[in-house]
Amino acid sequence: MNPDEAWDSAYTPACRARHHLSGLMGAFAEDNGMVGPDPEVCRAAEYPEPYEVLVRGWRRCLDAARTINARYRADWEQGGGPLTVIAPAVRETALDELVSVWEVLSRRYISVTLDANRNQWDCPYCGAFVDPAEWSLGGVVDDDRCPECYCILWMNDGETDWKVG
Repeated sequence: MNPDEAWDSAYTPACRARHHLSGLMGAFAEDNGMVGPDPEVCRAAEYPEPYEVLVRGWRRCLDAARTINARYRADWEQGGGPLTVIAPAVRETALDELVSVWEVLSRRYISVTLDANRNQWDCPYCGAFVDPAEWSLGGVVDDDRCPECYCILWMNDGETDWKVG
């Protein structure tokens, strides 16, 4: 393993997949259909049906991105007028919404596959148990970090587990 690949070796498969899947979102703005969910990182062999749902969702997101980008180019090339003026803002808003859709699809995939057996209060990055009773915001440096991987942790809104993603 080269040093560039070693950065994530201490993290859980779910964390690595979460990072990989979130990194794909740039393809929407770039009109890049050559990238997609990596079957190895996402452990497609272990979860073939959920992975197929993820890939189908990815393709639909890419199709939507192509439509958004084509409309943007058509509006932009009109050479003036209201559509030319609003085209960048409309495209940005539409792509932001598309990113939200992809985030939901990614989180759903990870929660039913790679995080399905994750225990409450396990660090979402390295998997170590982090006791919330010992966790505080008392002003002590590193009190909000996992003692194993030193990633910063936040409680979810219901204070029932660590926030994931």
